[in-house]
Amino acid sequence: MMRRTLHIALTLLLILSAGSLSAQRRLTADNDHHKNSVGHSSRAFTTRDTQAATDRKGLRQSLYVGDHHSFGLALTGAYSTFLSSSSGVSSRPGGYAMGFDLLYEYQHQYLLFQVGLGVAWQDVRLNVDNLRFTNTDRVRDWGASWATIVDSWGTPLKSLNYSFTRRSERLRNGYVHIPLLVGGTYAGFYGLAGAKLNIAFIGSSKVKATCTTTGTYDRYIGTGNNNEWEEMDNHGYRKNVDLAQSGSRVPFKMDIMLSAEVGYEWVMKETWRLRLAAYADYGLVNINPKGNDYAAFVPAATKFDFATYQLHPSFGSRETSSAGVHNLFVGLKFTILYTLYQPDKCILCSHTRRSKHWH
Repeated sequence: MMRRTLHIALTLLLILSAGSLSAQRRLTADNDHHKNSVGHSSRAFTTRDTQAATDRKGLRQSLYVGDHHSFGLALTGAYSTFLSSSSGVSSRPGGYAMGFDLLYEYQHQYLLFQVGLGVAWQDVRLNVDNLRFTNTDRVRDWGASWATIVDSWGTPLKSLNYSFTRRSERLRNGYVHIPLLVGGTYAGFYGLAGAKLNIAFIGSSKVKATCTTTGTYDRYIGTGNNNEWEEMDNHGYRKNVDLAQSGSRVPFKMDIMLSAEVGYEWVMKETWRLRLAAYADYGLVNINPKGNDYAAFVPAATKFDFATYQLHPSFGSRETSSAGVHNLFVGLKFTILYTLYQPDKCILCSHTRRSKHWH
């Protein structure tokens, strides 16, 4: 009886062992098949992110790669100014710019290609060196009419002097631009670089200065300031008169800017991405327009009427006609993208899901 019981027990143990071995072999085969599938799928898991987080179904996220198309909107805010080779115009204090772009982006694996259409508004302040001239070298259409200022013997004054100090300029410009950028993305970080076609189409200008007028009379016998008469209102000689004139925009030339941005992106609900980046745009083209007007001049008929003195923005004037002028923007860029997908078969489950591909 004892022997029979032992025989039955050994038989049951052998059957259970065989079943366990068979199940283990099937599990090993399934795992090998899964590894082969993962390693050869163009939209499968990468081998670089083995420690990636899993979603609630236990599937690793941010591991799909492939081609896709995205559409989005970008908002920008930046410090902006003009860099000029003119020694008389300072790029400080500068100003600000803001804008938005409509974007299309194509991603091929880790590579990015982006094109768009956008607008930007720029508000920049510049400081300009003091300016001094006389009626003989700067007054427009003066000719011989300056001789109407004479002494009691009928002898004309030698010269009338004009001094413009504490001059500042405010330039406002609206641009339309077309960016064409290429770059790449990995592990959430991305970078883009390329060119932007930038065209100014609206704007305005405002010039402020403090003006002083004096007269030089070489027949006066004395030890004054080189015989320069000043602060004589009855003769039109006034000191420190504040002037301000507003005008149309400076007609800047079409620009091609070098553009670059570097930032980080977050995946939101699989089809949406948010990006925050630092960016910079620098104008490669000299946009300074040619002009015939002086930065300041006095109409002949109103040489003592301060309200008629003409102030012109430095860029586009005769004084800076040979100087180079280049745009500069440095700031932050916020982008939101919506991505179109093709449904992919999940390799770990029976249902169809959208593929996730960000790195």
